[in-house]
Amino acid sequence: MSFGIQIPTRKLIFFSLFLITIVCIISYANTLRVPFHADDIENIVYRTYVMNINAFFDPVKIEKFNLGHDFRIRKVGFFTFAVNYWLHGDDVAGYHIVNIAIHILNGFLVYFLVLLTFRTPYFRGQGSGDSSQETGTALIALFTALLFVSHPIQTQAVTYIVQRLASLATLFYLLSLVMYIKSRLASRQAGKLTGYVISLISAVLAM
Repeated sequence: MSFGIQIPTRKLIFFSLFLITIVCIISYANTLRVPFHADDIENIVYRTYVMNINAFFDPVKIEKFNLGHDFRIRKVGFFTFAVNYWLHGDDVAGYHIVNIAIHILNGFLVYFLVLLTFRTPYFRGQGSGDSSQETGTALIALFTALLFVSHPIQTQAVTYIVQRLASLATLFYLLSLVMYIKSRLASRQAGKLTGYVISLISAVLAM
């Protein structure tokens, strides 16, 4: 659906997203064989509902497993662990691939968040609006996203498998912000409503 917002050319966007992906993969490719550590074991290896994905769809099993507070507030995150366990068992590579993929998506969202921020009324009135300014804002968005995906401060969230819970919260939080800005900037009512609904749902998932 079109939200009626002009953004840099598709080629520039695709190149930026490709570069973000490559930098993220290079940064974390060596983590694929990092084993389960500390809370990984308690929250993945020994969680009955992670080892039995049907528990997420069967109220009887949920009651039987006597699930605690962690499950009730982090169902989305634990469901992704259950899918990983169903597909890969104890093979850590699959878990790390998902963590890296989530980090890449977060990088994309940071890119679009910066790009769209420059489209808000305040920033739109700060420059000439010519093509050179468009290229400049696109480069700022790109380098911000590259810094986000490659900064060492992200190592724990990406490498430590159970910290996917933090990465997922970040993903939904960023998505909520991006869709809210798109909603406010959209020229069509349908675009405004769609963006706002997605933003609201994402905010709830982030919480």
